[in-house]
Amino acid sequence: MTLIEMLVGVVVLSLLILTVTGWFHLWNQTAGLVENSVRARVQTETALRILREDFRNATEVLTTGSELVFRNGERERIRYSMSEHGNLIRSLEGRGASVAATNIVNWHVERYGHEGVLVTFRLERSGRQWEKKVVLARRGLYEE
Repeated sequence: MTLIEMLVGVVVLSLLILTVTGWFHLWNQTAGLVENSVRARVQTETALRILREDFRNATEVLTTGSELVFRNGERERIRYSMSEHGNLIRSLEGRGASVAATNIVNWHVERYGHEGVLVTFRLERSGRQWEKKVVLARRGLYEE
């Protein structure tokens, strides 16, 4: 084997290694985007499931721009509000609080029709944002 053949072999091998590692990097970035999208979707669906259940059990619904309060038959108050750290907090009067969703950038609640509530929230993961608008109504859940 001559010196030129060895140099050509080294260059070809180097290019092959660079190509493979470049594809791995691209694949890793794509997998990260898919993971963030799936996590955001699961997180929003979980928060909406909890909200929907509390809404169904509520006898009274109070809304402001940043808070949503449900009262059930036992006169318990369930309050949803956003913390300063970007968490959607679900607190039960006298029984503590839990985090319903994290990485919330914007949360807004308003009345929608006679018995409905329009909930709008936007969450952010790894620099990307997802916005969800949902109407909670006595007959079901309507997404916009």
